[in-house]
Amino acid sequence: MKIAAILAIVFIVGCKASTSPNGTTSTEGSMTATVNGSAWSTIGLPGAQTARATRDTSSGTVTVTGLNANLENLTNPSSITLILLRPSVGTVTLGTTGNEGIFAYGTVPKDGYISTSGSVSITKFDTVNRLISGNFNFTGTQILDTISKSVTVTNGSFLDVEWSK
Repeated sequence: MKIAAILAIVFIVGCKASTSPNGTTSTEGSMTATVNGSAWSTIGLPGAQTARATRDTSSGTVTVTGLNANLENLTNPSSITLILLRPSVGTVTLGTTGNEGIFAYGTVPKDGYISTSGSVSITKFDTVNRLISGNFNFTGTQILDTISKSVTVTNGSFLDVEWSK
C-alpha cells in the first residue's frame, strides 16, 4: 500500500503545465497564472487533464477549475476557478453579472478570494468538441475579510479545457 501511495505522489508531481515565452500555457487541459507575483500552474497525472470544466446547459454557465497540489504543498492545495455565464469568444468582465474569478487555498472560505475586478478573454469556445481556452486576470478580496486581504492573479491562461457531455 505504501508503494502505491508513493507512486501516486510521483505521478502527481510528474505533470506540470508549461508556459510559452508570452506567458500562456502550452499544455492542453491545463491552467497557469501568476498569483501575487509567484508562478502558479496546475499539476496532475501525466497525460491527464489538470484543469477541468463543467457546463450547465440550462443556464449556459461554464466553470473552469485548475488545481495545484504538489509535494511541497500537499496539505494546502490551491485552485483557480472561473465561473462564466453564457461564455462566447470575446472578453468577459469578472466581478459582475454572475461572472467570477476565485482563488482558494487551504481552508475555504477562510482562505478563499473572490474577484472584485478582472476579465477573461475567451479565445476558443467549441461546443462540438466541448473545449474552452482563454486568458484571464483578476483582483480578489478574501471572502471572510473583504477589507484587509486581497489577491492579484495575472498572466492567467487555460488551453483546451474539456467539459464532459
